[in-house]
Amino acid sequence: MFDKKVSFLPHLRYLKNKCTKALNLLRVVAHTSWGADQQSVLHLYRSLIRSKLDYGCIAYGSARGLYLQMLDPVQNHALRLCLGAYRTSPSSSLCVLANEPPLYIRKRKLSIQYCLKLSSSPQNPTHNTVFICKFNDLFVLWALVGEVPRHRRADRPLWDGPTSAVAPRPL
Repeated sequence: MFDKKVSFLPHLRYLKNKCTKALNLLRVVAHTSWGADQQSVLHLYRSLIRSKLDYGCIAYGSARGLYLQMLDPVQNHALRLCLGAYRTSPSSSLCVLANEPPLYIRKRKLSIQYCLKLSSSPQNPTHNTVFICKFNDLFVLWALVGEVPRHRRADRPLWDGPTSAVAPRPL
């Protein structure tokens, strides 16, 4: 579910609605007086909600931080249900008690795992797209100079040398 602007907002809304429906099942099972034990409910959370949040996070992880934060209340609400915590309990302490990382850390971990897996198999079609960059020289220049290179005149390139002699041309 993509949009023309590739902001991932429709996908994130759809994902939030889908996880909210799974929260209803969790709410029934996690009743404090007669519900399942904490470990069983956490297992249900991991299989019903976290799996949906994880799937495709490498693709939609490049969305705006504000858009990605709309998924945080889903995880927080699910952890509150699993632990039987009050609504005023801080989300960071819920993550610690449930032994679950916050979503931004989990997304980063999954992205790093994917990159490591991709780097170990150069025959994968996406390997060249991710690791062999056409603009490597500009990234090296940007890292050394510390600012994004910009063209001032279209007839003169900003930089046309090898990476060993990194120095921007005077404009």
